[in-house]
Amino acid sequence: MKTVHQGNGGTNDWHPDILPGTLHIWHACIDLHHGERQKLEKLLSTAERAKANRYHFEKHRNRFICGRGITRTILGKYLGIDPAQVNFQILAHGKPGLASIHASAQLCFNLSHANERMLLAVTPGVETGIDLEYVRDDINAGFIAERFFSKAEIQSIAGLDPSRRTHAFFQIWTRKEAYIKATGKGLSFPVQQLDLSNFKQDSWTQIPQQAGQPAHWYGMDIDPGAGTFAAALVTSGKDHAIAHFSFNE
Repeated sequence: MKTVHQGNGGTNDWHPDILPGTLHIWHACIDLHHGERQKLEKLLSTAERAKANRYHFEKHRNRFICGRGITRTILGKYLGIDPAQVNFQILAHGKPGLASIHASAQLCFNLSHANERMLLAVTPGVETGIDLEYVRDDINAGFIAERFFSKAEIQSIAGLDPSRRTHAFFQIWTRKEAYIKATGKGLSFPVQQLDLSNFKQDSWTQIPQQAGQPAHWYGMDIDPGAGTFAAALVTSGKDHAIAHFSFNE
């Protein structure tokens, strides 16, 4: 596995080159000023604009618009089409994917956003899940861990200095979310049976085989670019050269 950090990819003259065995991770800010947001909103479909208007808070509505517009811009580059012409479909358990009209591109993607940040993973036909969480201390982490974490995961958190436990909780949570998203299992999957306590940053760890699942899922913690966030990646196989790109940061 090779990790490469690239420069800003949000320029008009950028052309993607994603080959088999590669995985691109895009970092973006979705708190943008009015002019940038207006440009991105023009790329959205009628259904996406209607969904944006259903948000009660303007901040959340604006972040949704920017996130969708950025996703369309990036995927449009890979597909070689106008971002407004990118079509999506909802796969099993609500996982978003490209519509069948783009099947010849054999492109898979997964995205996650938290507060003002967004991560988008793009692969050439390899199922992937990525998750980003804002680390905060206003939740009952112990109660949630007892319900959704394995015994090994709970013990791994308990063994840490108290000042590190909240971040460790969210780090494990991102691993579980990334796994569910990659496998397409949905929230019905018994995540408390899944031990993801031994992930490493920027280094693949094989995930223990689960009932009904092949034994080829691998995961890693990734640097979200800010200390108040946690992020993780899960994908099929481990021989991926990873490149990080910044869209607008």
